[in-house]
Amino acid sequence: MTPSAYLDPASRRRQSRILLLKVAFLVGYLDLAFYVVPRDFFEYKFAQFLFNYAHGLARRSLEGEVFRHLFSPPYPIELFGRLAGFQTIAVFVLFAAIVWRVDRRSRASSRFILALLVASSPTTFKNLIFDTGRQDGIGVLAIEVSILLGLAPSGYPLALFLCAALLPMALVNENLLLLYAPACLAIHGCRLWAERKERPARGLPAVLKVAPFVILAASYVVCLRLPYPKIPRAEYHRYLQGLTPQNLDQCEPERWLYSNASDNFAFARGEWARLSPLQFASAGQYAAFLLVLVLVLVLGFAGFFEDDNEGEDEAALSDIG
Repeated sequence: MTPSAYLDPASRRRQSRILLLKVAFLVGYLDLAFYVVPRDFFEYKFAQFLFNYAHGLARRSLEGEVFRHLFSPPYPIELFGRLAGFQTIAVFVLFAAIVWRVDRRSRASSRFILALLVASSPTTFKNLIFDTGRQDGIGVLAIEVSILLGLAPSGYPLALFLCAALLPMALVNENLLLLYAPACLAIHGCRLWAERKERPARGLPAVLKVAPFVILAASYVVCLRLPYPKIPRAEYHRYLQGLTPQNLDQCEPERWLYSNASDNFAFARGEWARLSPLQFASAGQYAAFLLVLVLVLVLGFAGFFEDDNEGEDEAALSDIG
């Protein structure tokens, strides 16, 4: 009789979900392997890297402000390429650290399964592979750090990290709040749920439980209130061009700093109008990503809130051996 025959029904269901998740990940990664076509927007992402606070606070400018104090212009595009490559390597190194850490934590599978699935889903790495240099990498790094801190003995490091990181993420790019901050807060919620049965003296105080959510809301308000640079758009373009020998005329990166919600909507409508049949033909690739994401979320939630019997299962298997 095989060891699996001694497992209780709950353990068998967990094993079945893990098998389905492996199949989902395999589908996602195979989809990536057959559709790794880097897009030719590298210069555009480099151009946004040039934004800074030299002409007043503005959206998406924190990253460029930091590097303005680390490097002296003119900035070659190769510098940005090296920084983008380092960021991508850091993402995968942290991912390997997460897998190693969770594998060594005997009772982590059900408590932190949702957090791990968010990080290990092929959809997480899609933009990094399709578009090297995207600021999405910063959001993925924030998720991975949140997971590692969420596995710490205390919930304090994760809560303090989120309190310190959410506003800077907003100042790097408001899209990080829309795409990645909710996942970080979901991991925080997972940690709070895992601590619900602990003694009050060991748990987080109420202020640290709610502070990340309050700071997230405040960061949205900050993004909405940030003004345009204090010089005309054409002059700001000339300023950016003076920071690099790379030609920025095709990119027009400053348009996002001088745009409002109406302008962004009109731009999105124009992008849809230019869609070609060839672009629609690639919809199957995104459908595959969507399928993997649905499987990950459904299977993850199905196992997240059940009691953790993994320790008992491992003990039973060791007795059998």
